[in-house]
Amino acid sequence: MELRQLVYFIAVIEHKGFSQAANALYVSQPTVTMAVKRLERELEADLLERKNTGVELTPEGEIFYRHAHSILAEVEAAKQQIERQKSVRKSLFIGVPSMACADYYPIIYRFFQERNEDIHIRIQDLRSPEVFLQVCTEDIELGLAMVIEDVPAAVEVVRLRQDRIRLMLPVNHPLSQYEKISLAQLSDEVVFMSWGKTYIYERIQKTFAKAGLPLNINESFRDNQTIINMVTQGFGVYFFPNTASTTVADNPRIAIRDLDVDLIYDIGLIYKKNRHLSEPARRLITFLEKLRT
Repeated sequence: MELRQLVYFIAVIEHKGFSQAANALYVSQPTVTMAVKRLERELEADLLERKNTGVELTPEGEIFYRHAHSILAEVEAAKQQIERQKSVRKSLFIGVPSMACADYYPIIYRFFQERNEDIHIRIQDLRSPEVFLQVCTEDIELGLAMVIEDVPAAVEVVRLRQDRIRLMLPVNHPLSQYEKISLAQLSDEVVFMSWGKTYIYERIQKTFAKAGLPLNINESFRDNQTIINMVTQGFGVYFFPNTASTTVADNPRIAIRDLDVDLIYDIGLIYKKNRHLSEPARRLITFLEKLRT
C-alpha cells in the first residue's frame, strides 16, 4: 500500500467521481481507477459503490476513509516536525567562559561562522565548572572550558591547547619590575578571585598550601571586568588564564607577569559521551581540531 493510493482514494470521494479526482490531481483517470482497485484487492473489500450519479462509500469504505485521512494527517505532521527539527539542527548552543576562552570568541563568531553561514551560533558565558555541569545535564550540546583535574566520566574532552596561569597587577606596583614573580612575594598581597570555587581558585589555593604560604583571597566579585578595574586602581592582584591576555593587552595601567612556577592548564572542547551530536556540533569539533596547537 502506498500513500499515493490513499490520496487518490480520498480525492475520488471528495470530488464525487474518478474523472473529477483525476482532473484535480492532474493525472489520467485510469491511474486513479487502478490505484483504488489495488487498494480494494489488498484490503479484500469493496470500498466504493459505483453509481450513475457518482460514487458512494461502502461500510468498509467509511472505515477506511476515516483511517486514510488520519494516516495522511499524521504523515503531514511528521513532515512538518522533521522540517522544524532540521531548523533546530542548524542552531548550535555552546557554553564558553568569556575569560578563560576569550581567544575562541572571534574564532567561532568570525572564522567558523564565515565558513558555515547556515548555522546559527549562540554562546552562553559560563564558567568552566558550569560548562561541565551543563554538558552532563544536556542543557548545552558543546562547551569550551579549562579542563578540570577530575573530568566527569560522562564527558568527552578534546584537548585543544595548553597554556599557563599568569599574574595581573597594577603597572606601578613594586613587583611589576620583575619578569617573574615568586609565590612568596605574593603572600602579603590581596589576591582577587572570581566569586565561587573556579578552577583557578582551587589551583592557586592548592599551590600556596603546598608551598606552606598564606593566601589573602578576596572573592567579593563575580564579574571579571570589575576585578580588572580593582587591579588597575591598586587594590590587589589577580591570577588569570593567559588565554585571556588579549582582553587586557592594550590597557596601559596593567602589567602582566609570569610566575616562577608553571601553573599549566588545558583548554578543551567538551561534549557528553554517547550523545548523538548534531551536524553543526560535529562541524565545529572538526573545525577546532584542525586549529589545534
